[in-house]
Amino acid sequence: MRSDEELADAFRSGDDGAFSILYERYRRPLYVFGVRMLGSAEAAGDLVQETFLGIYERRQELQSLRNFRGWLFTVGRNRCLTLLRLVPIYIYVCSMPQIEVDGTRIPESRN
Repeated sequence: MRSDEELADAFRSGDDGAFSILYERYRRPLYVFGVRMLGSAEAAGDLVQETFLGIYERRQELQSLRNFRGWLFTVGRNRCLTLLRLVPIYIYVCSMPQIEVDGTRIPESRN
């Protein structure tokens, strides 16, 4: 079995199969972590998707990692903290009176 660091190096070099292995290895633990931090299964699912999508899109930026798991959970934690900071803004915007524009409901401007 290849180590996380070997898989991360292979993924950085273009091996999508290595990414798939890392995803399968860590999607569930990251999901459970997200549920505990965010208190929502839906938000945790989004966390997993956004975290791995970000890793996939920035593969060339990955440096040689000594501890992929630790790095992954640090990225996940930072995303959770960002989401938790945005929750009051989201609640405020969603509670504003809304108008419909081209079939989409948007918050009404209060000039």
